[in-house]
Amino acid sequence: AAAASSSAVEPTLLDLSMRELRAVPPSVTSHHSLLELNLSFNSLTSIDALPRACPLLQRLSVAHNTLAALPSLASLTSLRRLDVSSNRLRSLDGAAGCPELVELLAASNCLRLDAMAPLRQTASLRHLVMRSNPAEKVLPAGIYRHTAALLLRQLATLDASPLDVAAARAFAKADDARRAISDTLGHKIALVALKAD
Repeated sequence: AAAASSSAVEPTLLDLSMRELRAVPPSVTSHHSLLELNLSFNSLTSIDALPRACPLLQRLSVAHNTLAALPSLASLTSLRRLDVSSNRLRSLDGAAGCPELVELLAASNCLRLDAMAPLRQTASLRHLVMRSNPAEKVLPAGIYRHTAALLLRQLATLDASPLDVAAARAFAKADDARRAISDTLGHKIALVALKAD
């Protein structure tokens, strides 16, 4: 009975936003039952301890920090929403393979178009936000949205707007678009994106 009452008082939601944190505090790592964790608006440079410390997380916000990389989050088998907006990320490799991830917010980072490629491993991903990243500025116009539609067929929306796979296929028929996709993603990944169903 004592064990049951101690687990009942353990929090499932922890909001440590706007605390000027430079590292994940030890108190977070002692809450193994956390379902939602908000560490936004701090000065975190690493969240490497989180996957092991908080295995049950369903929602994680580390927006508005100084993260340059994500650890592998694939062990967070219940993670459904991840907000990594406004950091210094150049890759989304750490989010790849999260089996339940539905929503990934990654606006305002340093992400190029090829940062989408690892997300092919995240079959559950339906909503991706990558606005205000270098990926948006790739020419010819439209390549950002169309590449997302072709490469990440599981996506329903990009930047909160529906994706149109048929329009993306039509766009990719132009030689300059195919060349730009290949130049941006690399030949191997471009072949996957341009392959018909």
